[in-house]
Amino acid sequence: MKTSIIILTVLVSAAVAALTLPSSIPTKEYILFGDITDTHQLKPETDQIRASFELDDNLWSGIAFTWVEITDLKLNLEKQIVLPKKNQLLGNQLTRKKEVDAFLTKYDTIANRIQAREGTKDHSAVYLPLAKQLNQLSKSTANDRRVFVYSDLMENADISFYNTATFKALIHSPDSIATSLEEQLQLSDLQGITVHFMYRPKNREEDQQFAVVSTFFQDMLEAHNANVVIQASLTINTMNR
Repeated sequence: MKTSIIILTVLVSAAVAALTLPSSIPTKEYILFGDITDTHQLKPETDQIRASFELDDNLWSGIAFTWVEITDLKLNLEKQIVLPKKNQLLGNQLTRKKEVDAFLTKYDTIANRIQAREGTKDHSAVYLPLAKQLNQLSKSTANDRRVFVYSDLMENADISFYNTATFKALIHSPDSIATSLEEQLQLSDLQGITVHFMYRPKNREEDQQFAVVSTFFQDMLEAHNANVVIQASLTINTMNR
């Protein structure tokens, strides 16, 4: 009798734990920035990002995905799709598969639009849209939080990195530029967030330019506890760092 009561207690506890699982909180939250201010920018690697969802391995995990364009505007439209996490013990596998397929169909539609987007702009606002999304992501409880930025990172808004004096300041007094940018929007604590800066320079001049601006942004974000990865190509291995 005593053994039966113990077993019943364990089963009830497990059931209560299952019922209280927070299914609305995603396990992965990804934000993808694509730069449409220059036709020569690296196209976002949407196939690799799709594969990183790893829904074939875990049908029940949750994903939140947001797409934001870098344009000449400080505030841009964004598109978000969400696949809520579900409890496998309480769910129906066939129903869940349909939910996953619907989510991936929405993602593929966004990915096709991303690949088709091109344009050139006289200005590019990088920092403010990025800071806004990072601050929002800092509030997320997702297990895996990442931002992918496909851009040369050449800020050209209220502050212009194309200005010779400003570019020299990025090298010799980067804190002064960081302070000026954070006057637009202060960064939150970014602990637990990984930022991938993605760019593929066409020549040595672009390579040297990107080395300066990417190092500047890396130092700025790491000062707020973010993890920053700078790379030319996205792979699952680099995402596991």
